Amino acid sequence: MKKCLYIISFTVMLFIASFINPAFATSKITDVKNDATTTERIEQIKSRLEEIKAMDISKLTHDERRQLRKEIKSMRKEVREQGQHTGVFIAIGILLLLIFVAILTF
Repeated sequence: MKKCLYIISFTVMLFIASFINPAFATSKITDVKNDATTTERIEQIKSRLEEIKAMDISKLTHDERRQLRKEIKSMRKEVREQGQHTGVFIAIGILLLLIFVAILTF
């Protein structure tokens, strides 16, 4: 009975995992294509920020300072959106697989 339960649970886990893998493959391909343009744009943003740091802000008018703040905020937002993602992503199917294996082994 226990052996039958192992076989059924393993089959279900493989079935779930088979649907998840193609989605990750396509996302990685698009990341590779955009990687060069993303790093290039980030370097442009860094150089612009260095220019802003080198400016004498005390000589600027209130409106010019406001425009600089808006520009810096938009650049920060763009960097966050372009994805310097360093997190670890675990597929739901793999997570279920690990849970089932942990339950079956203990």
